[in-house]
Amino acid sequence: MKNQTTEQTVGQIIECTIALWPAIPRLVETVVESIVDTYLLFTASATAERLEITARPIEQETRDRLTFECLCMCVFLACSISDLFFVARARVTGEDGKGMASVFRAALVHALQEHCRQVGLSTRNEIVLVAVDPEPRFGHGSTTLDPMNRLEEYRKAAISFQGSEVQRFGKWIGKALDTSHYPILELIGGCVVEDLLKSTNEIVTAAFDVHFPVE
Repeated sequence: MKNQTTEQTVGQIIECTIALWPAIPRLVETVVESIVDTYLLFTASATAERLEITARPIEQETRDRLTFECLCMCVFLACSISDLFFVARARVTGEDGKGMASVFRAALVHALQEHCRQVGLSTRNEIVLVAVDPEPRFGHGSTTLDPMNRLEEYRKAAISFQGSEVQRFGKWIGKALDTSHYPILELIGGCVVEDLLKSTNEIVTAAFDVHFPVE
């Protein structure tokens, strides 16, 4: 049936999401290791010594925060890719591209929420500014990490100014590594986004080619 999202199509989208999801945490695990390696390499450099930045221990909390931020950005990118895919497909098939993209987003975000809950990422509290005098100081807020909040933050940032979502991602990566020096360390986050986008696009495109071939 044209121009509406049928029950059969919804089933296809859910199957597609289930099939592609395992690849996302695997990708993120690799990206997190890359971030950690880059951080340790930088903190051992002469530049870091000049700036009086020393490596902080990479504890489980740090890895959890890096994982959470990369998962959220990966899903944000995947949703953006799906919007383009389903709208383009609709021009050929006459299907409800926007409706299909909406269903995919909902299914993927649900998978993200469930994953964060199952592996304990959602038990970590947000990093918040707790003091500004005599210098900015960060601590743990009263709210826990929520994928919906981060995705909405990126959505609003992208609408306001394209590319600013990458800057926000970088800030969260920097804060996860070391809140005292996050303005410098946020550059590490920005450096991994291109690879994250490329790999996410490959994962999503491969899944769409299997589940939504254009006849």
